[in-house]
Amino acid sequence: MILVDLNQTLISALMVHGSKIEINEKLVRHIALSSLLHFKQKFSGEYGEMILCDDGRNYWRKDIFPYYKQNRIARRKESPFDWKNIFRCLDVIKSELKSHFPYKFICIERAEADDVIATLCGSFPNEKKLILSNDQDLLQLQKFPNVRQFSPTQKRFITSDLPKKQLLEKILRGDPGDGVPNILSDDDTFMNAEKRQTPLRSKRIEEWLSNAQSFKEFLSNEQYKKNFQRNSLTIDLSNVPEYIRDEVLKEFEWQKPKKTDFINYFIKHNLKLLASSANEF
Repeated sequence: MILVDLNQTLISALMVHGSKIEINEKLVRHIALSSLLHFKQKFSGEYGEMILCDDGRNYWRKDIFPYYKQNRIARRKESPFDWKNIFRCLDVIKSELKSHFPYKFICIERAEADDVIATLCGSFPNEKKLILSNDQDLLQLQKFPNVRQFSPTQKRFITSDLPKKQLLEKILRGDPGDGVPNILSDDDTFMNAEKRQTPLRSKRIEEWLSNAQSFKEFLSNEQYKKNFQRNSLTIDLSNVPEYIRDEVLKEFEWQKPKKTDFINYFIKHNLKLLASSANEF
């Protein structure tokens, strides 16, 4: 199965064109469909069906860490891209993908695409799986058998030789992109302009990774232990709640391939360049 991190894959395809293009539904539709067709043609022979994994709303991680991804809002305000319009167009295209295309489309309330992908990777050990995403967080899933990851932006496979060790290191360092500070720093580090992360040196991390006793002594500090638990819950995908995993598998088993009239869809949206490949979707 080809597990598409849908939001990130489509946004990556748009970003290639730069900030000066005029964002509209027609353009986003063409770029999105061209990108998905390209990856299906490239990988379906080896990995089989394409499964679109989308982000739901009201992420469960915000219940345990209210600042989760809150720093992205500020960054987007400073960005040259019209994010409001981009997300509006993407919502339209996603609705069309869900209604008209033969792919399973899995979007679970309170779950992120990462949660969907992690659940499917861990549930089908004998099936070959390709994760289509730039997200380095997903490298930890290479601990499961038959899992590979391809980065659409880098146009290459990305690998992790020691996924468990690298996951632990990421938990220690935090994930600034998601607003998660390192384990030495306060919850609101990235939301408070007066705060900066407390430096966490590589030498110290290496000591902890090689000396379990040293790390155990460090975690005797209640605040640091709390910070470690915060980071582990938000970063380690083995912590996806059971009710989320159940919903993902239920939706995966329930959905069946859809039959659709591609020709009318492509004519309606004036997709002349893609019409000749309509049956390849």
